[in-house]
Amino acid sequence: MTSATSVFRSGDVVASRFRVVRYLAQGGMGELYEAEDLELRERIALKTILPHIAADERSIALFKREVQLARQVTHQNVCRIYDIFRHQSIVLLAMELLHGETLAEKIRREGRLATADALPIVRQMAAGLTAAHRVGVVHRDFKSHNVMVVKPTGAGGDTRVVIMDFGLARRQAQDDRTSLSLSLTENAISGTPAYMAPEQVEGGPATPAVDVYALGVVLYEMVTGAWPFRGDTPIDTAIKRLREPPPSPRVHVPQLDAAWEAAILRCLGRRPEDRFASAGEVVDALLDSRTDTVARPVRRSSRDAERRQLTVVVAGCHAFESDDYLALDAEDQAQMLRAFQEPCEESIQRFGGTVVQRTDTGLLACFGFPVAYEDAAGRAARSGLAIVDALKSSLQPWVVVHTGTGIVEATGDRVSLVGEARNVAVRLEDAAVVGQVICTDASFRLFQGQLHCAPLGAQKVKNLTHPVELFRDG
Repeated sequence: MTSATSVFRSGDVVASRFRVVRYLAQGGMGELYEAEDLELRERIALKTILPHIAADERSIALFKREVQLARQVTHQNVCRIYDIFRHQSIVLLAMELLHGETLAEKIRREGRLATADALPIVRQMAAGLTAAHRVGVVHRDFKSHNVMVVKPTGAGGDTRVVIMDFGLARRQAQDDRTSLSLSLTENAISGTPAYMAPEQVEGGPATPAVDVYALGVVLYEMVTGAWPFRGDTPIDTAIKRLREPPPSPRVHVPQLDAAWEAAILRCLGRRPEDRFASAGEVVDALLDSRTDTVARPVRRSSRDAERRQLTVVVAGCHAFESDDYLALDAEDQAQMLRAFQEPCEESIQRFGGTVVQRTDTGLLACFGFPVAYEDAAGRAARSGLAIVDALKSSLQPWVVVHTGTGIVEATGDRVSLVGEARNVAVRLEDAAVVGQVICTDASFRLFQGQLHCAPLGAQKVKNLTHPVELFRDG
């Protein structure tokens, strides 16, 4: 379906790289399309940038700077931003394509959420914010409209919660009564009044504390169906938080658990130092609830709770074993390692994977946790191809892919993985080939017909009684 006034039509080739599949929506920044990346053969989302922004070189320079910051955030719960492109006079933003509904739409459709239903969403939102804050990126306009609840892929799949518009949200202006039209300047007040922290309203610096405040507003909205402050105008909505304490969410939901009430009100503290120090601390406070037995997780062994089928990707670089590399000083070695790992992480995140471990020679990632994609093996293989393509001209990358069972556990922001899936993938490093993706028959069977692979023969793996059949890309 295409809007009568849309810039592109289905089938249009844009920026010599993307074929428009369909028009999706009109957003605050411009139009949104589903498109096919003709180089990587993947579906992505394309956003057009409003003409008045695109025509202003200063605005575009600031916009590019925000995109560069946002690209540093690689996490399962953050929408991946790829790059900026131009098509004639039109500026485009390529980003991850998500299918689902915004959290705001979910609340509008279902009404307020029970704490048991809200908690898994809160945990994923907090994880995404934590990942951003770790690399120095502050959202500035976190709100339920910027959170996508992505549909599970297949029966038994997990719902994925994704934060959108990192580094871009402050450039948006929407037409509802929660928003302000904000100028695109370096010192502009940024945010949406219903969710803005007091220091944002006063023009103060945007620190992670403003995102913690906004998270509190979103929690308030989830469990009550309302905002803590509401005025007749956007300005009135913003000013209220400077003059009044937030009303307890129990005003709307008297039976709300005391731990949720306390956590939400602490997030909404007037001063940054009155709030939680991090988004992760918010989740910890909610998990400390002793009266809400439904929301509290059942204590089970990780072996029973988290054993699942996973596809493991091991990416490495033979250059790290060379005499030239070993002769470098520690700082140059670290710089070279970062130059390898960052494109790897970007490719893994792009296809929905989770980085498990960074090593001195590469990294290890898994697909199938926390979201159990039906096509996890195919995603893993495509991420491997993207890694090789990104690094083959400058380094000597190799990738190994294997599907098996593993025990995976997330503790805070760290993910640990043990079991057959990891062991086999790691032991296959000896079979790795520079510039190629090597996969086992266990993975190949799952994506057979989607990617072209050639047989390599059997490989003996330590501690396995039978050899493993291997395949290579191409």
